[in-house]
Amino acid sequence: VVDKQSFKNVKKWYKIIQDQIGDSAALILVGSKIDLRNDNGNNKNHITYLEGLKLAFELNINFFFEISNKSVSIHSIDDVIDTIICEVLFQKDSKKY
Repeated sequence: VVDKQSFKNVKKWYKIIQDQIGDSAALILVGSKIDLRNDNGNNKNHITYLEGLKLAFELNINFFFEISNKSVSIHSIDDVIDTIICEVLFQKDSKKY
């Protein structure tokens, strides 16, 4: 969430995934290093939670997490991994029917 260029690259990476895999990919958007974000809004290079959420919605990505390994955050990397596992298993199960 502290690198505007990485945030801009998400659309490019999304297009590459769509071109290679199509809509079958389980996608999760993760903003990392939230402990480095200046929440008072003074740094225009930092991505806000709402900007990340808006991008996830725009790209039709069902999950958006913000995480940090250096501070307490609402979500942890374990939450992200659990969500990925559930999404993959759900997609696998839904293809049986």
